[in-house]
Amino acid sequence: MAEPNVNTVTNTTEQSIDTNSNQPSNVTQPLEKELTPEEEAAQKAEEKRKRHEKRQAEAQKRETDLVYSTQTLFRTLSDYLRGELLATSEDYKLLENMNNVTKEKYVEMTEMAVKLGEQMTLLQQKYKSFQPYLEKIDEIDTSVNELEKTVVLLDEYTLRLEEKFKHLKQIGRLPYKKSNTMSNVQ
Repeated sequence: MAEPNVNTVTNTTEQSIDTNSNQPSNVTQPLEKELTPEEEAAQKAEEKRKRHEKRQAEAQKRETDLVYSTQTLFRTLSDYLRGELLATSEDYKLLENMNNVTKEKYVEMTEMAVKLGEQMTLLQQKYKSFQPYLEKIDEIDTSVNELEKTVVLLDEYTLRLEEKFKHLKQIGRLPYKKSNTMSNVQ
């Protein structure tokens, strides 16, 4: 900013230029007046006061901007930290819920395992009580298998005897009497 000369006061008059002739119609002429030392000191003091007020206004504006920026910073930082703490708190609540659900599942599984153990003990006792019957069934099964083998052998033997008998009948040689044997066989 250019400062006016403190020693002189300038009065100017406007000039207008005739656009057709490019000649100035009025010429500005500065009028200078000498200032007294008191006026000069007053003028300097006034300028100094204005500069001081201007600097104070600028400082006040900077300070106001700084205060606003600082308040905004702290408000934003506070919101951020509150959000972080809230998220962490929600994470801990979620973990607590997950732990509770897991604990309940393990309690259920423990109860189920105890019940299965009891059922298994009952089944083992029943199996032990049925063991003699199972052994008898195994013995009977073995006997039946042996009897089946014997029946099969007997059936085969009977078939061979029948074939021999038919064969002997065809050739007409029966070792025993016809009347006795035939009545017994039929």
